[in-house]
Amino acid sequence: MPRAFRRAVGNRWGVTAGVTALALALIALSVFGAAGNVPAPVAVGLGAGTVMTLGADSMMSAAPPERAAEAGAVQEVGFSLGAGLGVAAMGIVTTVAYGASLKPVSGLTGSQPGTASGSLSAAMDLAGRLAGSTGEALRSGAQHAFDTGFSVSTATVAAVLPILAALAAALLRPAKPGAAPATPQHAPAERESTA
Repeated sequence: MPRAFRRAVGNRWGVTAGVTALALALIALSVFGAAGNVPAPVAVGLGAGTVMTLGADSMMSAAPPERAAEAGAVQEVGFSLGAGLGVAAMGIVTTVAYGASLKPVSGLTGSQPGTASGSLSAAMDLAGRLAGSTGEALRSGAQHAFDTGFSVSTATVAAVLPILAALAAALLRPAKPGAAPATPQHAPAERESTA
């Protein structure tokens, strides 16, 4: 990200704008779907990239020089943990919404309805082994249920992001101009010992 942009906007409003753009993009994905919706994924990438870049810059600039390695480790763990938990949460919401929105299909017997509601891949595999209208109905219903699950999960994340944007706007503060870096506590003792 160009330094001129960071100087003009600042980390506080840059992160806030990035989170807001990400929320709007997810709303667009939830409402219009992903097929043919090129601007929404582009906005997701731009918003997430802005947040990660300026967020990392905020964290590293807030740490004293002697603790830069620790701040970097916290940053990496935070990004990885956040991404992992986010993917897991969206997967759970999508799966639950998919199973709840899959309508009963006439012709399924025994454990087949439970298998179909477990995941889209299981439903598609089962539909491929069923002949005639039952397989077609299951395939169509599973695709519609997955689209519903995707919309629910993206809308759920989009509903949480404005809270994060408000927190970024309220809590992030620019670094004080001309502030001197922190001096290690053991530095005076070292200077005395070498004097």
